[in-house]
Amino acid sequence: MAAFLFPYYPCKYERLSKTHLVVPLIIKESIKLSNHDSEHTETIFRAVEKVMPLANKKLDKTDPKTRVELGLIIRTIGPLWHLAILFTAAVEMTLGKPTADAFSEYTHLIDTVTQLGLDNAYSLKHVLDGKAVSVLLKLKPGPQIKETLDVVMEWQLEHPTGTAEECKKHILALKSNSDS
Repeated sequence: MAAFLFPYYPCKYERLSKTHLVVPLIIKESIKLSNHDSEHTETIFRAVEKVMPLANKKLDKTDPKTRVELGLIIRTIGPLWHLAILFTAAVEMTLGKPTADAFSEYTHLIDTVTQLGLDNAYSLKHVLDGKAVSVLLKLKPGPQIKETLDVVMEWQLEHPTGTAEECKKHILALKSNSDS
């Protein structure tokens, strides 16, 4: 279904003074599938623009930044990451990339995700939760907690064997640097 509808992904329509994508409308109203199917299709489509640049560059498996970048993308895509990578390879082939090149690049990307142990990054729990961050930084619930949790996750992806205590030290060091 995603392959059939992908050409329509950029198309939009207006309803009640809001702009909407056509694809969810087609899935729900014409094909009569569920919101779940619509959401999965949109996730795969949105992943194309994130995955394509990764497959086309040389990823250094030893660079912690590679691990963070891949981990955050896998978290964004969720459990459909493998399918999204394969779909993006198919999109590249329809755009004229030789099949052997696309196969090689995207297989390398999947292998890199697997070798870095990021297969399940989408289900990774924060080493510090919102409550711990709130207590640590003496913050009330709000956007700052989410921003800090994003930093926690980046740190966690960069330091896969790191502990909660090490992460706390990192967060406090960042806070003291920003205060000065």
